[in-house]
Amino acid sequence: SWHTIWEGSKTGGTLLCVCLYNVLWSYVGFSNANYALSEMDNPARTLRIAAPLALITVTVFYLLCNVAYFAAVSKEEITGSGRLVAALLFRNVWGESTERVLNAFVALSSLGNVLSVSFAQGRVNQALGQEGVLPLSKFWASNWPAHAPLAGLGLRKSPEPFYRPGLTNHVDWLTCVIVIFAVPPGDAYNFTLNFLSYPLALINGIISLGLLYVAIYPRSSDNNTILDDSRRDAAEKVAFSPNPSLVLSALIFGGANIFLSIMPLIRPPPGAEPYEDLPYWAHAVGGLSVLFAGWLWWFWHYRHSQVS
Repeated sequence: SWHTIWEGSKTGGTLLCVCLYNVLWSYVGFSNANYALSEMDNPARTLRIAAPLALITVTVFYLLCNVAYFAAVSKEEITGSGRLVAALLFRNVWGESTERVLNAFVALSSLGNVLSVSFAQGRVNQALGQEGVLPLSKFWASNWPAHAPLAGLGLRKSPEPFYRPGLTNHVDWLTCVIVIFAVPPGDAYNFTLNFLSYPLALINGIISLGLLYVAIYPRSSDNNTILDDSRRDAAEKVAFSPNPSLVLSALIFGGANIFLSIMPLIRPPPGAEPYEDLPYWAHAVGGLSVLFAGWLWWFWHYRHSQVS
């Protein structure tokens, strides 16, 4: 099977984009470490060691997993069974009864993801509250009662003034309900993954372009419009002068994310559609709609603050 592994394969930018979404999802979780820097004794040293070590480890295991899949599962089973390749691997190597063990591994992996994302989300929500972006900002910015972003983590639920006993006002719950009932069963997983990945790619691409712009047209940080002069020390007003390696990194990273942002809007070749029933642009339009809704809130908030 190794000699015929590429037979029948299709190529194209749109198909490559969809594949990259699935691959990058294995690495995106490490970004949550950036939200925990305040919890580290020496964050710069920790990241210098942990970042390459984690990425190299995940890369090696990712490649070994794919080698194991192709070694233990036939190409016909992978392309025609409609089942998880990992489940087929467990069945072929250890027997049908061991497929149930896979469910426990998936549950543990999901638990780790929920814990890390919940911590990161609490920090982000707290920062947004401190900047006055969210409604009830003082509440979300609070460190009460244990000097931790409990209120920010609670933003994943409805604010206390709108909470009603007996109702499950949970954002994650609502998202799951929408995915379960609105997305066709065969497309739910891919749509959710792509829907989450597309806004990240778009935002990462824009940030990279901004870094390149600052590198080409450097200016003093006292032109910063996010924090006014009253909230920054004069010693922090220094010019931004990145080294060439940072510029090259921003260029490569930005180019890759722009590619991931544009290709989902281009029709894929026949037989390479990312979904069975949904249109190929579903996750792109959904992600853009969420970003547009956020922009509407920001615009209203900005205009309201200007009038006040």
